[in-house]
Amino acid sequence: FARLPEVRRGDKISVLVGGTPIVYEVIETMVISPHETSILKQDKNERILKLITCYPIGSTRDRFVVVAKKKANE
Repeated sequence: FARLPEVRRGDKISVLVGGTPIVYEVIETMVISPHETSILKQDKNERILKLITCYPIGSTRDRFVVVAKKKANE
């Protein structure tokens, strides 16, 4: 995840599930406090992928979050 901060809105993320690629499109990136836990909440009906890593890389000061939505028909 060291290069996660390079991800931009509109980028595609592909996740293999049982050998089948599931494609998500990045809709948002943000830097948050490690104490901000509301980012972990999610509606079970949403098809959202959240990737979270420490930020800046090599520290534990903040968190870098990527939010991506599943692409329709992909």
